[in-house]
Amino acid sequence: MAATIVVPLDGSVLSERALITAERLAGATAGRLILTRVIGKDDDEAEVARYLQYAAGTLNNRGVTVETVVKRGDAAEQIEAVAHEYGAGLLVMSTHGRSGPGRWLYGSVADELLRSAGIPLVVLPPAAQPELVEERPLRILVPLDGSALGEAALGPARDWADRLRAELLLVEVVAWPPFSYIDGAEALALDPDEMVAESETYLAGVARGCNTDTTPVRYRALLGRPIPTTIARVASEEQVDLIAMATHGRSGVARLVLGSVATGTLQRADVPVLLVRPPALDARAAA
Repeated sequence: MAATIVVPLDGSVLSERALITAERLAGATAGRLILTRVIGKDDDEAEVARYLQYAAGTLNNRGVTVETVVKRGDAAEQIEAVAHEYGAGLLVMSTHGRSGPGRWLYGSVADELLRSAGIPLVVLPPAAQPELVEERPLRILVPLDGSALGEAALGPARDWADRLRAELLLVEVVAWPPFSYIDGAEALALDPDEMVAESETYLAGVARGCNTDTTPVRYRALLGRPIPTTIARVASEEQVDLIAMATHGRSGVARLVLGSVATGTLQRADVPVLLVRPPALDARAAA
């Protein structure tokens, strides 16, 4: 099925890095890209429209279907409006990062979009390589923690793995040594080998539910701490091309599955990260 992907731009070279990833994702489904830029009341709409048309023309020359939209107003609200107007199934955008952890392109726009748009969001941290390799099958890493909320990323991850003919790698990192709030007696009672074995049993069950003829699935359970550093190390070892994680907190990106693990992973990632907000969170918020 063709995918419609919205790519918010702000006129910077950094934001345009998202076009590289978005083009590959759209190409996997013969889909289309919607390039959008949200401007303020004093910005020249005609000039911004020409900028978007230039970017679109470059992509058109490579056979990509592209449309452009200029909006005025609040960035998150207008990007969400574009996504719904065009029936988008994915947002792809770069992050700045020069103002420190948690600082995003458009400030808090990515956070707002995750909470309100209702569709997955691919973010490219500053260190991420936007190109997806051509010479080998792609690989998508999905960190899990044994919770249903953490598994919310599996659906989009499976979907894109099928479209990209990629392999899924399910990973659970068992925190070791134990957290500092565990006293000595409790720590002595923990058997790291048993904990890894329990994790492997869990991952094997999840893998059986994901494996198809077109999407091979592997899994790894391992000890590590800090967990984000371990995930980043595994991603490097396994030559991962995309990390897919579920958001966990009502306040959006700042509180993600596995506590601060996804935030830490984003800070260390050198590949794009697909973020998914579990529908269960919206049901809880509405209750």
